[in-house]
Amino acid sequence: GGGGGGGDSGATELEVLGSRSVSASELKAMHGLLFPGGGRSGWNDAWQVQGFQFCDCPALPYGLVQPEGGPCGVVAPVQATLLKSVLATGRNPATVTQDERLDLLAQTLAEILWRAGSDTSATVVLPSRGAHFAHTFNARVDLIAFLTTKVKALQAPGGCVALVYSAILSRSIAKVRKDMDEPDRNLMGQHSYCAQELVNLLTTGAASSNVFDGKRDLGGDMLLRGITSRADVGLLSLFEHYRSIEVGDHLKTPQYPVWVCHAESHYSVIYGCSQDLVGPPGRTTFDLFYYDPLGRQDEEIRITVDPLGVGGGGDDDLISPIEHCIRTKWRDASIDWNGHCGIY
Repeated sequence: GGGGGGGDSGATELEVLGSRSVSASELKAMHGLLFPGGGRSGWNDAWQVQGFQFCDCPALPYGLVQPEGGPCGVVAPVQATLLKSVLATGRNPATVTQDERLDLLAQTLAEILWRAGSDTSATVVLPSRGAHFAHTFNARVDLIAFLTTKVKALQAPGGCVALVYSAILSRSIAKVRKDMDEPDRNLMGQHSYCAQELVNLLTTGAASSNVFDGKRDLGGDMLLRGITSRADVGLLSLFEHYRSIEVGDHLKTPQYPVWVCHAESHYSVIYGCSQDLVGPPGRTTFDLFYYDPLGRQDEEIRITVDPLGVGGGGDDDLISPIEHCIRTKWRDASIDWNGHCGIY
């Protein structure tokens, strides 16, 4: 209906108009999509306790916290998108105030879900111990208003699982299966880690199976699906250092200087404060900042990169995997951790 009314009353009205319960068969279909073995395994404790809480460290006001290993493939994309939202306004993320964090988180979650819904609609599932309810929105402004009023529920345990359900339903189960190289793949891998398809769904809006640019037709009905356009936030991967995958320019040079960093079965985040970092290759030294929601950091980790340095010679085992990831983009860089131990 029309305008009028305050934000809260509008959100309540929307909730009633656009809400439905998630049926048992729909939940079963989501679990079949998520988990190997037809969805019998389900969420472990690390996933069930994960919400989107901010850390207490004053130097890291933007930092989300991951209490246990496992959900990093969801937490890191949310963290990266949140950092992107701040950088898009021309601000340094270190200047985020406690008063604006909740609104920022709501906008971030809205962005992820709206993108998954092809910029036309989105569905929000809130954490629940009983029946799950799905709230669908066809206007982004209404989605943001709703999430702004409900964001504390997504900070609580179960918030991470609820976001995964929300992203799947925003995209639709059928489209997620179509996004993947093979429709019977799963969004979760072994040991309760996220598969690349789930990370891609959260960062690009589509659950593609690969990280190269575009699509590759291998013939015989075998089509490999990658990233179709330049992403807002990027990806750097240790697997590329070992030449087992190729990260395309759509992820390596995203719209904003924020990258999800995949190394040693863990996802963390690297960002810079200059848009020059996603422009043509430069010759001047610059700073990157490393943040790991699982790392219990108590200060900002600043990494100084000289793109024309001497590279990372020496024993591969003695070089931080994060350095290897950085050099997949800046190949000859010399890297200074500024007194911090290199992250291993």
